[in-house]
Amino acid sequence: MLAAATLIVPDASAQEPIEWEVLRGVDWEYAGGTYTPVFTDDVEQLSDATVRIVGYMIPIAIGTDMNHFLLSSQPSRGCPYCMPGGPSTLIEVRATEAPETTYDPLTVTGTLKLLKDDTSGLVYRIVEAEVTL
Repeated sequence: MLAAATLIVPDASAQEPIEWEVLRGVDWEYAGGTYTPVFTDDVEQLSDATVRIVGYMIPIAIGTDMNHFLLSSQPSRGCPYCMPGGPSTLIEVRATEAPETTYDPLTVTGTLKLLKDDTSGLVYRIVEAEVTL
C-alpha cells in the first residue's frame, strides 16, 4: 500500500508537515440550489500561501502539454475514470512549465487557492506551480 501524499508549507519556522487529511477540512453548505464549500480555519490559513505537495498526476487533456492537470492524493493506476474520494483529494494545477506525464509521485510547489465558487466542483487550485518528478 502506498503512503498518503504530504502537504508541506515551506517556511523556515513551519510546523510539522501537514497531511492531505488537512485538506479534508471542507464541508458543504446548500443554499439557493447550490452547494458552496466551507473551509475550516486550518485550511483558510493556507489560502494564498506557498505550499509544496506530493501527489499523483491525473491528466485532463490528451497531448504532451501537461501544464494543466489534476493532482491526486492517491495514484490513479492508469485509469482516467477511477477518481479518488471526493473534491478534497484533488487539486487543479496550473504549472509554469509542462512536466512529463507520469504515474510516479511528483512534487508541486506554488500558491494554493481555495475555490469557493468554482463551477467545476473542485475546491483547490495551485497556480504558478513548479513541478518536479
